[in-house]
Amino acid sequence: MKKNRMPVLKTEQLKAFYVLYTFGKQTVIKAVNNVDLEVLEDEVFGLAGESGCGKSTLIKALFADINPPLRLFGGRVLYRIKDQEINVTSLRAQEKQKLMWKFISYIPQGSMSILNPVRKIKRTFKDFLESHVGKQARKEALEIAKKHFGELGLSLKVLEYYPHQLSGGMRQRVTVALATLLRPKIILADEPTTALDVVAQRGVIQLLKSLQKRWNSTVVLVTHDMGVHAHIADRIGIMYAGKIVEVATKEQIFKNPLHPYTKFLINSLPRFKDKTIRETIPGNPPLLFNLPSGCPFHPRCPHATELCVRQDPKCIEVEESHKIACWWVDGKNREDS
Repeated sequence: MKKNRMPVLKTEQLKAFYVLYTFGKQTVIKAVNNVDLEVLEDEVFGLAGESGCGKSTLIKALFADINPPLRLFGGRVLYRIKDQEINVTSLRAQEKQKLMWKFISYIPQGSMSILNPVRKIKRTFKDFLESHVGKQARKEALEIAKKHFGELGLSLKVLEYYPHQLSGGMRQRVTVALATLLRPKIILADEPTTALDVVAQRGVIQLLKSLQKRWNSTVVLVTHDMGVHAHIADRIGIMYAGKIVEVATKEQIFKNPLHPYTKFLINSLPRFKDKTIRETIPGNPPLLFNLPSGCPFHPRCPHATELCVRQDPKCIEVEESHKIACWWVDGKNREDS
């Protein structure tokens, strides 16, 4: 990984909760709970963790897509644009709109969340350009789309199809093409390979990686598939119960995981020619509307102590490029920093 790269995206004590009302009772789901995170320029940053840990909500918050029932309860999301940090959470809707898709783009779960089923792909691209660039782009829209498809190695015939005429893998490639049409600096990808077969997954991941290298852009990739992270990520953040519990380079995460939760994740992965039963994480993830006291992982952790039950650890750097939020490091409890 290249050194001395500046953060291009950063959060400070970010809290984004879902507020739900059921039969007159309010429920607060702490999906993103006090997250401090730095994503560097020109890197692929992976987000991993069990389903329901808050990964997708964090991606929405990074995109400043915070709409009810999701609410911002505190903290900031900062974009670095032309050497200036901009707090996107304080911007008005029109100011955010100018940044969306041009500076930062978002690839949601499922291609049909973006593609209109009753319009040809070329019409979707025309509408997108007109919406984000202006009506003057309508005449040139098709040529711009063709050029972009050529750069990505996609067949121009695809532009004449409706979404349902394409395979799942091709629809997802088209979604990536649409999200990157304006060459954003940051690409947020939320489970872009969900429900795809292995061959289609490989095609989508290779497309994202080639775009990142060609434009020196930053990709934040959410997937529960640690194999995908091993293939594409430069650094990985491990998320649990709405918090980032470990951040390190890919090599550190796979060769020397420090957080007990990360160790369980790595040890549960299948290994070539290894037929032994893999170790699984004991217990179940906590409910995000009823989190335990102290460290949220302590009910499942084999190393939990009274300190873990009483106090939630801060995420601190314990070695170069390696941060964890845990009281138990190298076989002993650390003191509160």
